[in-house]
Amino acid sequence: MKFVHIMLIAASLSYSSGQSTDYFSKKNSQAIRDSLNMIKFVNPNQAVRFAFEILEKYPDKTPNRVQGAAYAALGQIYHIKGLTGPTLEYLDLAENIFSDVIGQVPPWLQIDIGNVYFSQGLYDKARESYQQSYENFRSISENDDIKLNPSGRSDKLAGMAVSKNNLALVAIQFKEFDKAEALYKAGKKLRQQRNQYDDLAHSYLSLADLYLRSDNLSKVAVYCDSAEQMVARLFDSDSKQYGAFEENANRYLGMSKQYLAEHYFKLDDQQLALNNLFQAKSYYAQLPIELSRLLNISAIMQHEIDNNTTALNDINEGLMIAERQGLNRERKLLLSTKKDILSQIGDQRGIEKINEVLLLINQEQVAAQNRDLLINMELRNQLRAGQEALKEAEEDRRQFIALAILVIFILGLIISTVRNEYITAQQQQLLAEQSKAVAELELKSTERELRYVSTSIMEKNEMIESIKKDINYAAKFLSDSESKYLLSPLRSKLKDATITSTDWEEFQLHFNKTYPGFLERLANLNKSLTIPDLRLCAYLRSGQTTKEIAKMTGLSVRSIESRRYRLRKKLELDRDTTLYKFIQQIDTSKSLT
Repeated sequence: MKFVHIMLIAASLSYSSGQSTDYFSKKNSQAIRDSLNMIKFVNPNQAVRFAFEILEKYPDKTPNRVQGAAYAALGQIYHIKGLTGPTLEYLDLAENIFSDVIGQVPPWLQIDIGNVYFSQGLYDKARESYQQSYENFRSISENDDIKLNPSGRSDKLAGMAVSKNNLALVAIQFKEFDKAEALYKAGKKLRQQRNQYDDLAHSYLSLADLYLRSDNLSKVAVYCDSAEQMVARLFDSDSKQYGAFEENANRYLGMSKQYLAEHYFKLDDQQLALNNLFQAKSYYAQLPIELSRLLNISAIMQHEIDNNTTALNDINEGLMIAERQGLNRERKLLLSTKKDILSQIGDQRGIEKINEVLLLINQEQVAAQNRDLLINMELRNQLRAGQEALKEAEEDRRQFIALAILVIFILGLIISTVRNEYITAQQQQLLAEQSKAVAELELKSTERELRYVSTSIMEKNEMIESIKKDINYAAKFLSDSESKYLLSPLRSKLKDATITSTDWEEFQLHFNKTYPGFLERLANLNKSLTIPDLRLCAYLRSGQTTKEIAKMTGLSVRSIESRRYRLRKKLELDRDTTLYKFIQQIDTSKSLT
């Protein structure tokens, strides 16, 4: 346990002191990965900074395990923060790197992708991903297992068990409690073969949570007690326990007390419920994700027993923790609970403030994604600069060879000439291939950036529309006109936030990078096209559907369909030519007239 704390302190000091050059070396590759994995759930913000510093300072710039682990950790952290776009991008980068390094994608990444589907409510896709990860783990040979996990701290049995547990979570979403119980028990059986007590504690707690959800209350306390026994054995075992560190013990003991609190609350034993909540909070003191979620549960309980002041205090405390760590998913959960409480006590002004905060959170998420894109661009520029340096070194080497050839030129002019021509041809071919690869990467990058911008705009407008509906719904319950009038400024702000030129300008900036010259050529093809017509063509060229265009522009689907019909008439398209096909066939490579 002491070793783990030393590693955590070393990781923290390594990037905060600015004297970490020696730490980021190949000999410390395993220690770097361990440090990152240990802090990513305890302090997500610190872990993000550490991961980016690894990518910047680790000396090996070719694809390697450390680089892959850093990208995978970033994907997991941004998943925690509720930023789906960066999550998928970083997991994709990790997959590509591991494929280059070890010839295959670690099944753990397949589980991470399933977690993204699960968080988005795509449970069928999540189940498919978890089932595939289980099959991949099961098919791993002993040699491949060592290759994937050279430290020996994680094996195929662990992965199979996690896959079973996650499949159980999907079953719970479909109210298939018997199936979930069978899957949890199958996972526990696999973990018993590994004899790692932290994993077994997790299995017992998963079953306790299942029985809590399905109101099978007689088993909850029994399985929580079994979990606590496993935690106690974690530090008193003859076999090596890889999970024997304080953060792990606190997490599982906190979960046990949390489930017991919910258990006793359902049994109407409020005192025991509150006692266990207090104990869970002490265990979660250094675990911000778990603590913010626990405070939400505590607020719900306090509200149900009419302790609204305590409930709101719990929520505010949770919001401070979640905001400090950038946990947007937890912030939205806490705000939703607070909104329900304020609604029941009739605090309309408080509800309006929450709606404004939710709008700000959405804007912060968009800004965070844009900020992450800029960081990615900087990293790519750094990598490209390193490649240029390697090219310069290669050019110096070729010049040296050319000088050496000149020394012996008199001994074999013809042979030397043929050799030089051959080398030159090979070099030109290599440079042509590299240039083509760089161009393809840049095109994919700009298309990805355009997709992110489009998605961000749609998500923002969807959030605004949702808030509008909440406001309109709340307005129905206001009896006097003066109270309703107070909502007018907020409605106006929301309308202005939906219909803003900034969205189009940001979209146009990325669109022109991806399809340079398209708008100019289209305007020259038909002088009667208006600016709204050109914008509609741009959205269609980027692959947006009518529904997606409506979300981006804040207009109705019918309005977009009408504009498409008028645009077809202006372009004089025949019945056999669709508007989408015509726009996609416009060649932007030709010079503009």
